[in-house]
Amino acid sequence: MSQYIVRRFLQMIPITFGILTLVFSLIHLIPGDPARQIAGPDAPEQDVQSVRKALGLDQPLWSQYIHYLGHVVRGDLGRSFQTNEPVSKQIRERYPATIQLAFGSMIVALLVAFPLGVVPAIY
Repeated sequence: MSQYIVRRFLQMIPITFGILTLVFSLIHLIPGDPARQIAGPDAPEQDVQSVRKALGLDQPLWSQYIHYLGHVVRGDLGRSFQTNEPVSKQIRERYPATIQLAFGSMIVALLVAFPLGVVPAIY
C-alpha cells in the first residue's frame, strides 16, 4: 500500500509540472498587453514600461517561466491587481467559508441522495 502511495506521489510531479507549464503558456498566449491593462489605456509609455519591469515582463520568456516556477514552489502566488494584497492571504481568509460551503453542500447532497437511493432499492 505504501509503495502505491509513493508511486502516485511520484506521478504527481510531472503532472503538476505539466499543468504549471500549460497555465504559464495560456497566460502568455492571451492577446493584449497586461502592462498596458494595469497602467491604463491612456497611460504614458514610461508608466507602461515601469509596470512591465515591476512584473518582470521585460525579461525573456524562459526567465519569466523559471521565476514563475520558483514563486509557485515557495507558495508565493503574487499580489492581487485589485486589492494589492498577497493572493495567498486572500485565499487563507476565504478558506473557512469555502470549507463551510463544501461540507454544507455534501450534507445536503447526502440527505437528498440517500433517501432517493434507498427508496427505489426497497420498492
